[in-house]
Amino acid sequence: MLNLDVQVKPKESGTVVLNPSPIGKSGYAAGITVTIDVIPQPGWVVEDWIGPVFSIEGTTAHVEMDASKSVVVLLAQTEATGSESASPSTRLLQTRPPTQKPYLNPTRPPTRPPTRTHTIPPTPNARSYYDKGGEYFNAKDWLMSIEVLDKAIQLDPSYVEAYDARGWAYHNIGQDQTAIKEYTKALNLDPNFVNSYNRRGISYKTLRQYQLAINDYNKAIQIDPYFAKAYSNRGATNVILKQYHLSLADYDKAIQLEPTALRYRNRGTTYYYLGQHQNHIDDVTVAIHLGSPNPAQSYNNRGISYRTLGQYALADADKTMACSLDSQYC
Repeated sequence: MLNLDVQVKPKESGTVVLNPSPIGKSGYAAGITVTIDVIPQPGWVVEDWIGPVFSIEGTTAHVEMDASKSVVVLLAQTEATGSESASPSTRLLQTRPPTQKPYLNPTRPPTRPPTRTHTIPPTPNARSYYDKGGEYFNAKDWLMSIEVLDKAIQLDPSYVEAYDARGWAYHNIGQDQTAIKEYTKALNLDPNFVNSYNRRGISYKTLRQYQLAINDYNKAIQIDPYFAKAYSNRGATNVILKQYHLSLADYDKAIQLEPTALRYRNRGTTYYYLGQHQNHIDDVTVAIHLGSPNPAQSYNNRGISYRTLGQYALADADKTMACSLDSQYC
């Protein structure tokens, strides 16, 4: 029997839910994939995951029980988060970058539909509150962002983007049921507002309502076939459901549209589950090159595949590198 120890720091910042539940206090059979859900207390947000986890999506991550594991989840108070500088005239709450990231096939980039703007221009006061909410939003001061967005919506009850942004703020303080209601209000006003489908899917996934999450990602992709985040999020949900070939197809598309280190790392994990160790090595190598969010874990995981393929010198080199970056891999 293998042991899984998951701690949140500080202890009072949140609680942990494991799926499936352990046998006894912390026991699992070898080969089990465990989903770790962190439920932050109000005013706290997950800042970092430390340990051999994969497919990290906000408050959720996964761990493969091939040995006893320890995971630490660091949370931070939202009020203490530093502010980012931004122009008050910029639409700060939109998640889409103004320009596309490089494509793997630069000779044939897809043509994206224009980003949606508010159909009816909001009143000046509503817009000013929305922009102020954006400053708090980008500083990750979620409670102040909600307070200011409340005022924008009071002045303009049809302000779709304000409902969407307020929903994301509620998600980040652990109130996903409320977040879902906010996204639904936005979609009732504009059934084609793709961002709310994607974000509502994230909240459904956090609540482990996986089919509802996939339904929302499907709708987002139907409306905008170039929405890389929706493909990536659907891929992560399919991993939880052990639909690895579906997950692989989603990550392929997300990487084609917007290649990132995290997507290469997560697709590599999917290859690992499919037993395609060379493909796992190739994707993790690209993730490391692009700046993997957890390089020690990436070196360690690549080393496991090298060892599986009998490439022991390369496996040992990766083990040494992982150890030099994080002592838990020593």
